[in-house]
Amino acid sequence: MRSWFRRAVTLGPRRPGVEEVLRALAQASAAPPPVEGETAALLPAPPAADPAQSERLLALGTLSAGVAHEVNTPLTYILHSADVLLSPTPPSDARARLQAIRDGALRIRDLVRQLVTYARPSVAHREPVDVHAAVHAMVRFIDEPLAAKGWLELDLQPVPRVLAREQELGQVLLNLLCNALQALPAPPGVIRVSTRVNDAGRVELDVSDNGRGVPAAVRPRVFEAFFTTKPTGTGLGLFLSDRLMRELGGSVELLASPMGGGATFRLTLEPFAEPHAASPLRLLVVDDNPNLLRSLEFLLGDLAAEFAPSSEAALLALARERFDAVLCDVMMPGINGLDLYDRACAAEPAYAGRFVFMTGGATREDLQARLDALPGASLQKPFTREELLAALARLGAAAHPQ
Repeated sequence: MRSWFRRAVTLGPRRPGVEEVLRALAQASAAPPPVEGETAALLPAPPAADPAQSERLLALGTLSAGVAHEVNTPLTYILHSADVLLSPTPPSDARARLQAIRDGALRIRDLVRQLVTYARPSVAHREPVDVHAAVHAMVRFIDEPLAAKGWLELDLQPVPRVLAREQELGQVLLNLLCNALQALPAPPGVIRVSTRVNDAGRVELDVSDNGRGVPAAVRPRVFEAFFTTKPTGTGLGLFLSDRLMRELGGSVELLASPMGGGATFRLTLEPFAEPHAASPLRLLVVDDNPNLLRSLEFLLGDLAAEFAPSSEAALLALARERFDAVLCDVMMPGINGLDLYDRACAAEPAYAGRFVFMTGGATREDLQARLDALPGASLQKPFTREELLAALARLGAAAHPQ
């Protein structure tokens, strides 16, 4: 069933964007003050600015433009709800206020994940990605600049998760949304994002606008490197989008907009084959934080699980019995999670790919590189019970194939 959603946006004056600030900073940092005389000859030439990194900084600028508002709003009702719940007289709507606190925490978590995702280098392997979650995360960051031009329409039909990399898919989607925003005519402008499954079983994601469109003479060149029709454009946005989509086993193409005029850019992606239900797992949970360990014990109360407060305790448990999966923190004192993984695999090679790592997103660079190279899964903190159970279910399906 088709689900239509229109986000009405109040028209108003455009606020200064962060993209211009980042562009000026990038140019300033790339152009150091001149050095005169013999000293200049002794200094190495400054490294050339990386156009791909400049494009990435501009994308980060678009993300950052709405962060203050997006964080402060949920923080406000989190604090208000917490104050009411801590009052001497408990309110009658305590459950609703707890739900508001949870919703606000999840909203802030999603924002932090987007910023961390763009700050990290990409990983080599593809993972299942929720297309609709990616859409909702990215469109949030064009709300403010779109307010001066029109509104957003979402037509999100049910689609499976896709094989992709969250960072690259978000970068491509944000670039297409920014292009659509810049192409909008005088109000009222419309950006429409839609999803569907095509006849070949692949997932299609369209970003359409009712703007000025792409001239026929330009269409064959829109995916060329350094080709741009914008006075300040780098000419790399669509080029990088095309390259990234090919790396993901998908494609991006330019089509006519269904809204009359304008343009549509269509992303086509490979669906992820969801695992079948599996037998219950015997699980070992390892974390040095006692509060987190207690919360995981509560979340996993209906599963056969053992809880270890340190890597040393986990090694004793692993020596004593065999587990189907290990849920393990990365950053721990003494033996960190990745070293624990190495020791477990050395003693029992079957543990390769049987670890689910929990990470706060600020992992040391060397540990992050190792984590990205491992075949197992990882969970970004904070995560929900549903996300945790989904990661364990995928391991269960691998451990007990149908």
